[in-house]
Amino acid sequence: MHFRNNILRSCLIFLLVTVLPHESFSQDSYFRNYSTDTDPALTNRFINTIEEDSHGFLWIGTGSGLNRFDGLHLKSNFLPDSLKETNINCSYKTSDNKLWFGSKDGLVLVYDGTNFEIISLRDSTSNAITGFVETEDNGIIISTQNKGLVKTSMDDPGVLSYFHLDQKLITTIGKSPDGKLLIGSNDGLYFYSMPVGKQPPQFIRKCIGIPDFSIQSIQESKTPGLTFIGTSKNGLYLLQSQGSGGTLVINPLNENEVLKKINVKSVLEDHDHNLWISTSRSGLIKVSAPWISQEKVNFKWYNKKNGLLSNNTRDVFQDFEGNIWVGTYGKGLCMLLDEAFSFKNFDGKVPGESINAMAESNDWFFIAGDNGIELMDKVTGLKIRDFSVNNGLPEDKITTLYYYEKQNSLFVGTNISGLYVISLESGKVQPFFLSQDKNERSINYVTGENNHLWLATRNGLFMIDLLTREKKHFSVSSGQLPHNNIHQIFIENENKIWLSTLSDGLYFLDGEKRVLKKAGLSQKNARFDINAIMAGRNGRIWAATSGSGLIHVYDDTTYFVTTRTGLMSDYCYSLLIDKQGDVWVGHRKGYSRVARKGNDYLIRTYDRNDGFLGDANPNASKQLKDERILFGTNKG
Repeated sequence: MHFRNNILRSCLIFLLVTVLPHESFSQDSYFRNYSTDTDPALTNRFINTIEEDSHGFLWIGTGSGLNRFDGLHLKSNFLPDSLKETNINCSYKTSDNKLWFGSKDGLVLVYDGTNFEIISLRDSTSNAITGFVETEDNGIIISTQNKGLVKTSMDDPGVLSYFHLDQKLITTIGKSPDGKLLIGSNDGLYFYSMPVGKQPPQFIRKCIGIPDFSIQSIQESKTPGLTFIGTSKNGLYLLQSQGSGGTLVINPLNENEVLKKINVKSVLEDHDHNLWISTSRSGLIKVSAPWISQEKVNFKWYNKKNGLLSNNTRDVFQDFEGNIWVGTYGKGLCMLLDEAFSFKNFDGKVPGESINAMAESNDWFFIAGDNGIELMDKVTGLKIRDFSVNNGLPEDKITTLYYYEKQNSLFVGTNISGLYVISLESGKVQPFFLSQDKNERSINYVTGENNHLWLATRNGLFMIDLLTREKKHFSVSSGQLPHNNIHQIFIENENKIWLSTLSDGLYFLDGEKRVLKKAGLSQKNARFDINAIMAGRNGRIWAATSGSGLIHVYDDTTYFVTTRTGLMSDYCYSLLIDKQGDVWVGHRKGYSRVARKGNDYLIRTYDRNDGFLGDANPNASKQLKDERILFGTNKG
């Protein structure tokens, strides 16, 4: 979903996943659910239609008015009080980016991105508006349930022409591949000429290729010469134009007996040409591309068993960022997070294919790779500039980033060349921390708290006062480290610094004197190569290891989350705890998502089948302030 001001476009992000409460976890898929119970701003749990405006706001038509979703909050204070309870039945987006909404009591609402215009058809009908079609003469055809059609102009919606049809009940309308007007009725599909000007449409014929069932959805395909027809009892049909003469033929989507019996409410063809079918009583169905002229199609069911709020789904919609939204009939709104990933491979030389580290300021996002750092504008998603050897950075792999807000500076750690700092005001790049010791020049991780900068190196831990430049070195010889090669640190607070390194337990520096202390892991002669460590909710400690899986310490008890309990791999290279308390663990070519619920671990894994082709990089997991999560791999 493209949200205004505070959300980056997904097409510019190497991986995005929206956070959801871990109560929504399930074995096969999971959803972020919005219902009147959990979101009082949602005015009604009956969701009839979903659209997205040119600003990226999602509009939800419900049994009690319109709701707008900005990515964080639902709002409903857009219509006059007399219309707030209007039952919104259908919607349509025209080529000029206006949104048209039809109610169940004869009202049409037109939204131009700023204001609403209200068209009342109540003089001719008090029944439902059932559909819209845009014409080539800049007109809009509006279908009513039992009083025929109304045509108006996109430029002057108040001028109306009324057309009576013989069909007693119009359920929906659409456009055929050859430009004819399709009328869906309770007893089948009808072809009419497309009205030009104020001339009425002319009846052509009834479609004989579909049984006399109610037509509930007519949707043009992204593939030229194809229209989808959804029926109430006989599944989905394809109306296709074939041959040089454009002969129209109609056939079921597939001969699969299950698909032929579903009650289709709406059809969506997503950006990748997969089909999403919302149904009555059968949940949501995804039919994977290719599906045209295939003897066998691959399809997947989403229903209450795997997290969908209801098996009665009224509408399915894909936003600009590729997220799939489902409007249920009686249970609220769902977003399928199974499909909420977007990937990016950077085409330019900077930052390079491997994404090694990330940071953000209020305005910018920083992406570091082997060849430098790219700065992106957080509002537009556009590249601002980059930094590389041409600007003074060493010809070395960048391993870590830290943004220091007080000085608007970016600290850059490298593999063998020490620490550099970039002034984002002047663009000047300068060395900040160099040493004669090559292991101290190897910066594994950099972070900070208050005015202190912390450097994890291959030869101990350094704390640098950014005001005085005073430097303190913690090492094995000082008695303050269990091992000198510190992979990462986690600052729980200024008096508790957790260490990730090769050790026999989980260690932290305690108090102002930085006394080395141990927590958990009382196993005798144990050795753990800890790549990352973080503190979660309620004092829970999580540590990612190479070979021993995920370590979890809670109430002085140590638990191991491994492949035996569902983890993708026991080799864990990165770690992130999101704002919902869920733990994300990076592996080779995939990620595990772990939540603790009661005495159980709920684990979801993502692998090559979800599009992950690269290995997780240790310092390339980042949750943004807008709660999205980014992961960098060695493949983007």
